[in-house]
Amino acid sequence: MRINRLGIARSFQIAKPFQDLSVYENVRVGALFGRDGPRDIEIITKEALELTGLTPFGNLRASALTVGNLRKLELARAITTRPELLLVDEACAGLNATESEGVMIILRTLKNQGITIWLVEHDMQAVMSVSERVLVLDAGVKIAEGRPEEVAGDQRVIEAYLGTPLGSAEKMDGGGEPAD
Repeated sequence: MRINRLGIARSFQIAKPFQDLSVYENVRVGALFGRDGPRDIEIITKEALELTGLTPFGNLRASALTVGNLRKLELARAITTRPELLLVDEACAGLNATESEGVMIILRTLKNQGITIWLVEHDMQAVMSVSERVLVLDAGVKIAEGRPEEVAGDQRVIEAYLGTPLGSAEKMDGGGEPAD
């Protein structure tokens, strides 16, 4: 709650909604917290449901949602806190291309509203579609940073995430040295 008051919110990779509450009630819980100042909880809740496309599911129990809609529910709860910084963890993990694009539309809309988004994501198409800057880690070590198009062409990134092309890498023996 203290972090929300500072203007920071997050969505989790594994959604953990209040299963027995409706989608509307889950989103409303988020609206009860957040940055100080005047707010209309009902309006904030309805706006978040509309933005995420969850309005038609408002009366359903959260336990009835698909994985894609659970991700949207996570985002809806987070944005009702009125964050300046939104931390998003693996929003597209396990989603099909259509569901991923739906999530990215939401994130682009939030970005255009002035919310800074810190996205941790393995879906590079999603990352490239929403990011102005990208930082790439490999085994916890930064290997690239810059504009999406720069990072996408970085050989270290390509090797770390796509591997080396067949035939271009020398065969290695068991000790990690090139074989004779």
